[in-house]
Parts: sequence; C-alpha cells; structure tokens
Amino acid sequence: MRPRRGYLLRQGIGVLIERASPLRLTELGKDISSKANATAWAKRNLAQAEQRTGGNSPYAIQEYCFEQAKPENLTGDEKNAVEAAAFDHGLKVSEILDVFAIELRGLLLTPNQVEDFPSPTKQ
Repeated sequence: MRPRRGYLLRQGIGVLIERASPLRLTELGKDISSKANATAWAKRNLAQAEQRTGGNSPYAIQEYCFEQAKPENLTGDEKNAVEAAAFDHGLKVSEILDVFAIELRGLLLTPNQVEDFPSPTKQ
C-alpha cells in the first residue's frame, strides 16, 4: 500500500533523501535515480560543474548541484523520465530533481569530503 499523498509531502526530504547529514538517497531515491537515469544526467553535467565549483566548500558544491537540477537543464527524454517518476510515486517533480542533485554532488565530492563535511548535528 502506498502512503497517502499528504503524508509524502509532510515527509519532504525524508522520502527520497535521508534526513541525516550528509544527505544520502534512500532505497526509493536510489530506485528512482536508476529509472530516471539521474546518474547519466550527472555525468553529462560533471565537467561544467567541476569548472564552476572548483575550490568551493562541500556545502557550496551541494548548493550548486541543487541549483543545477532544474527542468530547464534536462533533455526532453530526461524531463519525461522525471515526470513519469513523479507521477508513478505520487511525488513532485522538484523532489525527483533533488535525486539528480545528490547524484551530481556524489560525482563532485569524494566520499571523505561528504563524510567529513562539518555539520551542527555531528559533534
């Protein structure tokens, strides 16, 4: 049984991306990433992202990734895949695009940069 739409909206980031810092995809987020080809989009945008984020903090890099994961930065096929994933799972397009942002961030940052990123919840 799929959760009610209102429940998913209240959960926000917790449905596709774990709430813990650093942000990570949930199993549903990983499944959507695979079906919507988010990794292929991230790889296609990697060179430009590296040029624009070189030397930035992990947080600034993550913010850049979320800024780039927008419908206007997708091909027609990618938009269709995003919309299909949103429809199939009762989610917003913006939530599916968050998965794309996390995939791009994952290519830009090493695992150590992600794990060592200072967070107020890591004390």
